[in-house]
Amino acid sequence: MGTTTQQSVRADLVIRPLGPQDEGAVRALHKHLTEHDTYMRFFTVAPRHVDELVEMLCRQDDRHVSLGAFDDGTVVGVANYTLLDPDPGSASDGVSAECAVAVSHPMQHHGIGTALLQRLVGIAWAHGIRHLSAFVLSENTTMLQVLRDMGWSRNGSAPGPIVEVKITLADARSDGGFTASVDRSAP
Repeated sequence: MGTTTQQSVRADLVIRPLGPQDEGAVRALHKHLTEHDTYMRFFTVAPRHVDELVEMLCRQDDRHVSLGAFDDGTVVGVANYTLLDPDPGSASDGVSAECAVAVSHPMQHHGIGTALLQRLVGIAWAHGIRHLSAFVLSENTTMLQVLRDMGWSRNGSAPGPIVEVKITLADARSDGGFTASVDRSAP
């Protein structure tokens, strides 16, 4: 898969929706992210909103879906999407959401982020979401490679520290996967 060195996700890794019972484990995951990984995920080394994020990640509702990857009961990765409010001045061609992923440092490069994103895309499609966007630091080559490996690419080539990746979930394939195309119309 792609050009990165990546091992397969272990067969005993459990990916499931997060719930209120997972708040402590999700908080621990974020607390133990390396300074570098924290910066790559939050664009700062000292995010102030982690408690609110944990609460949101562990609450499933019409606007939020969050998944956790569990290795022997420990949360080693999370992925989520949050519905975006429609732009009042634009013609909408489907529901959009913003997504994000975090994987503990020792578990990176093992396919966990990819597995979480693949599952999240399937759930998004089933809930009528047709566009996902992600904001990634341009120096976060690991996440950008994961997105490229999944067939997605950055939106445009505008210079700057943050890359917006817009993904159009084009169609469900017969093998249960999805095709994706990149929306290059946004600045």
